[in-house]
Amino acid sequence: MFKNILVGMDCTVQSQYSFNDALALAKATGANLKLVHVFSFDEQCELWWLSPLRDENPNYKLLDHLVDRWQTFLNERQEILGQCQAKAAAAGVSAVLDLEPYSGRPGVVLCEVARQWPADLVAVGHHDKLQDKLRDLGELRLGSVSEYVLHNAPCSVLIDHQSSQKETMGNLNPIRHILVAIDASDQSQPVLSKALDLAKATGADLSLLHVRSSPFEGDRPAKMMDEFQAEAKAMGVSIYTEEHPAKFGETVGHNICRFAKDKDVDLILVGRYGLSGLPEVLLGSVSHYVSYHAPCAVLVVQAPGYPKREQYLFA
Repeated sequence: MFKNILVGMDCTVQSQYSFNDALALAKATGANLKLVHVFSFDEQCELWWLSPLRDENPNYKLLDHLVDRWQTFLNERQEILGQCQAKAAAAGVSAVLDLEPYSGRPGVVLCEVARQWPADLVAVGHHDKLQDKLRDLGELRLGSVSEYVLHNAPCSVLIDHQSSQKETMGNLNPIRHILVAIDASDQSQPVLSKALDLAKATGADLSLLHVRSSPFEGDRPAKMMDEFQAEAKAMGVSIYTEEHPAKFGETVGHNICRFAKDKDVDLILVGRYGLSGLPEVLLGSVSHYVSYHAPCAVLVVQAPGYPKREQYLFA
């Protein structure tokens, strides 16, 4: 179960939705929160010109209104983090504010802070900046925070997707229905175990889905589902299982996302097994597809043995 959850914050609505999801998990699991704000690229460009350190240059005089703008940045950050801290306290969750004025690539900063704390979960929001028809291209854009964190975080990752069906930003996002998809590999086991623990902690219903992508998978997935169903019932967790073939012309990930939408799922669990970067995108990884196309929050569970970096460079 989670002990330390790091939440990456900025001034967007999406980051405050990701905070809501992280808070719901922290409340259910007894985890601690750390809230960290990293200035966005646009803010960094403006702050570079506004930095009071430029007063040291005798050829440059910082105007009073620029100093005020710098202070406004800091006040806005303090206000956002303070509101989230108060909300966590009201929910009975300990939340620490990291007020270090981090700059650099936000994804790199978040991964390094997660490593140093250390965190066992990083929560970030997914910012869709392109239209739906261009969404696949948007996933490949450089500088995506969620993309970097997904592939490089030293721990599991929670990716939030803002949805029109979500509760308002001022409310705690309830976790009522959890979905976990399995395949025929042993790598499904850590995801299954985490899903069962979370369903028990939150009181959520649990759906177990296997999408058959090949006629040669054998009966192993069915046996795993039977074993897991028995374990869930022994723990008093409500569980629903479903197995069906992938529709012609559709990927396994697409089937998982459609199931989640049809069944009103609040949280999907998938695994992270060691692929990273562009090759994972090109290979059409199920976890990668679900992480970016799901209609709800996605928890990417880090499997044992996933390679970890010893250091992330702030740049």
